[in-house]
Amino acid sequence: MNVHDVIDLGEGHLIEFGEATWDNQQPSVRNRYPTATGGFNPHSSSEVPIGDVCPIVVETLRRDAFTPEETMAVLQAAVDSVRRRLR
Repeated sequence: MNVHDVIDLGEGHLIEFGEATWDNQQPSVRNRYPTATGGFNPHSSSEVPIGDVCPIVVETLRRDAFTPEETMAVLQAAVDSVRRRLR
């Protein structure tokens, strides 16, 4: 993955955005927990195409798998995203 942006969530937990490993024309996101040697744990650091994130979140919401606080965080981020695009 060619990483373009990194979000540090703390305690060694990162979210990385960039070009997909399988196709540098496709955007992807990776949930990453770096190891002490600079690599990452392949079992908890999966790379997902950006296009797959929406159905994952939607189906998670449909199953009430997020806490109410997590659901509100998703909703607030979605509202903020729409507001930025409408300006």
